[in-house]
Amino acid sequence: MPVNDVICIPPKDPDWRRSERKKAASALGLSDVAWWSTDYHDENGIRFVAAGNGARSPVMTKSGGVIEATSGAAPSGQVVYKLGDGATFDNPGGLGNPSTSSWYLYARGALTTAPDANGRVNACGFYDTNGVVGVGFLGAYSTTKWCGRWNGNNGQVLSTVSIDTNAHDFRMWHKASSGLVYIQVDTESPIPTADTLIGATLVSTWFVELFGGAVNQKFHFDRGFFAAQKMT
Repeated sequence: MPVNDVICIPPKDPDWRRSERKKAASALGLSDVAWWSTDYHDENGIRFVAAGNGARSPVMTKSGGVIEATSGAAPSGQVVYKLGDGATFDNPGGLGNPSTSSWYLYARGALTTAPDANGRVNACGFYDTNGVVGVGFLGAYSTTKWCGRWNGNNGQVLSTVSIDTNAHDFRMWHKASSGLVYIQVDTESPIPTADTLIGATLVSTWFVELFGGAVNQKFHFDRGFFAAQKMT
């Protein structure tokens, strides 16, 4: 009998997803992880939320596809790319209790404006009942180095990588068995700190959480990946 040819079109650059899945499992000390991902061509499950002058738009001058998030001029606004519908499904991947479960976040993007001392950009992270957990820049803490933050602004750790307008890989993860949260920008050695300020209840997860402060902050988002421990 004749067999019909079937053409399967893979997702854009599938290798990066495969690579992050392996990195997530290794970082968390697991054999495999539940995972979820998105990029410019596949905004699956992302809900764009803006307040004030915040906005987003595709960047027509960049090849490969990039979304620009902007806070707008003063009074600045806020932009959040929430995972899920923002109401009933803000917890993809089954994160559970962020303070006791293992999770992993990754995003690639570029801050294209000078960091404002009153602004912030988190490339990936989540809101828990203690505040913001994320990795990016926090002007009140540093305008020269990327950093991780949690419990609002009460916990911070500096990256060794300097802030500039180039594209960077941002990672943050929690290894439950170690009681540590790690941040990593690009290929620097992971920087650990105690997880004591992580909240016990998740509010929402997201890629790109931006607030401009006194200026119009702009961030180019390329892709993101979320992973958590599989259900046992």
